[in-house]
Amino acid sequence: ANNTSEFTANIRAGNERVLKARLADAAFFYREDRKTTLEEKTPLLKNIVFQEGLGSLWEKTLRIRDLAGSLGKIICLKEEEEEILLRAAMLSKADLVTSMVYEFPELQGVMGREYALASGEKDGVAAAIYEHYLPRFAGDVLPVTLPGAILSLVDKLDNITAAYMLGKEPTGSQDPLALRRQALGIVHILSGWEFALDLKGFLGQAYDRLDWDAGTAVQDRAKTVAAVWDFILQRIKYVLLDKGLRYDVVDAILTADCRDVRLIINRVHVLQKIIGEKFLQDLLIALTRVANLAAKAPENSRVDPNLLEEKEEKDLYQFFLDLVTKEEEKLAAEDFQGFLALGASIMPYVNNFFDQVMVMVEDARLRQNRLALLSEINTFFRREVDLSKIVQPQA
Repeated sequence: ANNTSEFTANIRAGNERVLKARLADAAFFYREDRKTTLEEKTPLLKNIVFQEGLGSLWEKTLRIRDLAGSLGKIICLKEEEEEILLRAAMLSKADLVTSMVYEFPELQGVMGREYALASGEKDGVAAAIYEHYLPRFAGDVLPVTLPGAILSLVDKLDNITAAYMLGKEPTGSQDPLALRRQALGIVHILSGWEFALDLKGFLGQAYDRLDWDAGTAVQDRAKTVAAVWDFILQRIKYVLLDKGLRYDVVDAILTADCRDVRLIINRVHVLQKIIGEKFLQDLLIALTRVANLAAKAPENSRVDPNLLEEKEEKDLYQFFLDLVTKEEEKLAAEDFQGFLALGASIMPYVNNFFDQVMVMVEDARLRQNRLALLSEINTFFRREVDLSKIVQPQA
């Protein structure tokens, strides 16, 4: 009954008044913000606290510039791209001190891009400033420029590392700093751009650049890096399971020691594809036999070739040494299926060893040396894949 034309007209008129006022405010803010360039605004970042005990947004800006430069060198950026990246890093947070973004926070990055263009910055710099906030939510677009992708990565890595160092990690459903969303962004960018990066090692660099006040740190470097890496691994697992990949296949790769997100994701897809192949079953059987006794080996034990007495243990040891060289070539070529197929060739040597050699002999030196041999084989393969995680179908 209220939907009369007069009532509708009143609603429209009221909305128009509000909208005109907001647009007038925006126009005013834009004119005021344009009185100085984006670069001239950056000193004001010194007055904005990033995190209690971790300095200002200016200091964060310097950190992400350094991290961006370091990552740019790792992935061999071209000189022009590096120039754009470093310039964008220095201007990336400048729009946070503008009147427009203060009034309309959802425009952060958007206004940074527009003010950069208005200040005469290169198109690539403006694009990277905007893209370093991407992705902003699940399903959002990823950065489309290389400097933008790098800047987005290092900004998010700095945020997450700082939060964990301060003991502000997400708990249950509580995630006030949106760290889960940022970690998912990291995973999607690394997989989408296929950056070859030892991410766990790079987290150490992120921690090292945090300049905190004495007594601020809740976790030390090793604990922070380990916790953040595990946090990111959980996000990788979420992404892969959401795509319908088998949980045991995902776990077989995530529990190994690969620290390159791109390789982790690729290896999960490879392993799922070949899960029913005979060579994989052969490798799984061989490594299961090896692992059962390898667990009894003293930590960091090494084989002494001079203590190898039986032909079968000498054959296994020599075959393994030769195999490692070939397997390293497979890994260097990122041929994970080839790595697994080649690894299966160790099965007859493992079988002969167990058929002909007594491992748990009374002679402690011989016993420990044979356990060390099994431990070295087990450790080598476990670094890349833990096939014990694979669930076998019931007979």
